[in-house]
Amino acid sequence: MDEPGTWRSIEVREGMAKDDIWRVMVDGLSQKFDLEVLDKESGYLRTSWKYTFIVRGHISERYRARIIVKATGADWKTVQVKSEANWLAKGGWMMGYDSRLLEDVYGDLQGRIGRVRR
Repeated sequence: MDEPGTWRSIEVREGMAKDDIWRVMVDGLSQKFDLEVLDKESGYLRTSWKYTFIVRGHISERYRARIIVKATGADWKTVQVKSEANWLAKGGWMMGYDSRLLEDVYGDLQGRIGRVRR
C-alpha cells in the first residue's frame, strides 16, 4: 500500500478496429464500475472510486480503489491497465494499488481483446 500500481500491458489481437477496442474497454469496466473520465480520442478512461472493503457486514469508507485503462500507439495495438487504491489512516489517504482487482480487470480485458499466443 505504499506506492502507486504498475501498468499491465495487453497486446491487442490482430484486426481489431479502434471502435471495437474502445467498446470492449467501456463495456468491460462499466459492468463493475461507474466511469468517471472517458476520452475516446486518446483511448483513456478512468473509473470512479469504488468502496469495496467489508467490515462487520458493511462497506467501509476507509478503503477505495479505481481502475485506469489507456490504449497506446497510433493504432492502439497495446492497452494498459492500472489499479489505484487508498486506505484512510489518521494522517490521510495512504496511496497504493489493489493487485487482486488489477488481475481481475486485466484478465477480463485480456480475454476480450488480447492477442492469442500459439
